[in-house]
Amino acid sequence: MRALSPWGVAVLIFALFTGCGYSPVRPYIGRDFSLDILRNSTDEPLLYRAMEDSLAEVTGLRRTDAPVKVSIVITEFSERAQTVSAGGDPVREKLTLGFSWKVVGKDGKLLFKGAKRVTRSYPWSADIHTLDWSRRAAVKLLSNDAARALSDGLEDRP
Repeated sequence: MRALSPWGVAVLIFALFTGCGYSPVRPYIGRDFSLDILRNSTDEPLLYRAMEDSLAEVTGLRRTDAPVKVSIVITEFSERAQTVSAGGDPVREKLTLGFSWKVVGKDGKLLFKGAKRVTRSYPWSADIHTLDWSRRAAVKLLSNDAARALSDGLEDRP
């Protein structure tokens, strides 16, 4: 029996993935949309940069010359104790991020808009350095979740 060539293996894998409807890589929405405005209307300074990075990394959404523009406003950011120990000290903190978006076509006409809220929790620590690291990581993960939610919202539309 003869082994398949590398090209034969590639064609077989391609046929397998396309034939069963499975896509191994989620397509970036950034190829169809351009980031027009990203505004942070909260008091959290980490959010703008984290959200901008997450949009580029997770969805491929950047400022380009694509005719369809997406404007995003971070409308809510809250932080509260999620779990408290018997002594009254926080054990886990919960972050909530709310954002809205609108999509405008090349003629300037509003195509659609939406809003989402995502949450993420992280371990609280009495050590300020550990707490700062955990919080920064949680804000980054929260921004990634928001970028995925935006991607889902944009993919559901024509």
